[in-house]
Amino acid sequence: PLRSEGIEVTTAILPLGPTVARLLEELQQQKADLIVLHSHGRSGLSRMIWGSVAERLTRQASCPVMIVHAQRTA
Repeated sequence: PLRSEGIEVTTAILPLGPTVARLLEELQQQKADLIVLHSHGRSGLSRMIWGSVAERLTRQASCPVMIVHAQRTA
């Protein structure tokens, strides 16, 4: 639907490595205007252990970051 509105959408599969650094490199290479990513919404101990890619990207990206949270099912 976005492409039909004239919005260019790019997806990429990144090589293994430090996630935030790889994403920031890709953003710079693509000259991105916006990054949209999915977040598990971890908190507490889980967040301390795994860190937050979304949080680090929000602080370091040169463009706006849109975070889409997972819907929880019962």
